[in-house]
Amino acid sequence: PILERAYGAFLARLDQPYEVQEVCWKRSIPRGRGLGRSRCDPDGDFPDPGGALCYRACREGYTSDGVTLCWRNLFDVYSRGAGVPRSCQADEVEESSLCYKRCPEGYVGVGPVCWQL
Repeated sequence: PILERAYGAFLARLDQPYEVQEVCWKRSIPRGRGLGRSRCDPDGDFPDPGGALCYRACREGYTSDGVTLCWRNLFDVYSRGAGVPRSCQADEVEESSLCYKRCPEGYVGVGPVCWQL
């Protein structure tokens, strides 16, 4: 009975005219979904991705093992050392561990949206 009364009240309201309300919207620009800090700067000192880090490129004639080592053969191997954490590109900003495009002048970024100030 309670549900029937509530449902009946809801249906009765549908027949009543409604009043248009004004809405105030801020201007906004979508900037796409954020990407994880999963990129290495190809022109930087640590261009090679390996796991969650970026590593120095292997010397000429050597092949990367995908992480820290560079090898030519079984007996000619060297370490590239510790890598550096992956980061956002120069034209991006990091928010909540994600990389987003920078907002234009006069806008502030919140997640995937640039809101006008």
